[in-house]
Amino acid sequence: MKRGYFKPIFLIIPTKESVKADALKDNELSTYYKDFKSTQESRVFLQNPNLIERQIGDEWLLVPTGEFAQQWNGMISLNEMAHYLWTQFKKPTSMGEVLQNALEEYNDPNNSLELEVRNFVYEYLYNHLLFEVEQ
Repeated sequence: MKRGYFKPIFLIIPTKESVKADALKDNELSTYYKDFKSTQESRVFLQNPNLIERQIGDEWLLVPTGEFAQQWNGMISLNEMAHYLWTQFKKPTSMGEVLQNALEEYNDPNNSLELEVRNFVYEYLYNHLLFEVEQ
């Protein structure tokens, strides 16, 4: 019997210069990883105000406006999950809150939801669709 397909995902975890992951013992690496996740979960993010959300039929689009439209040549189409995550950041919200809300809203049979949410946030930060804000 074949196993169910699920999207292969990964999360790049930055390390401090002083941390040499290959020199850490398993328990030290585990502690570092848990501390990293805890720190990341307290960061607060907000939607880029230069994006307008529009629904066309059953699809959601983000349309860049103003100067951002000159930098971003196109629109962003969101699937259901991306739209759900996007709406979480209409007000300043921590990644931990979004993770908790998503786990309450969606089934996670492959235990990949946390990585997917983290990748969503990091990708949207990289593309200036979300901004980190002070708490």
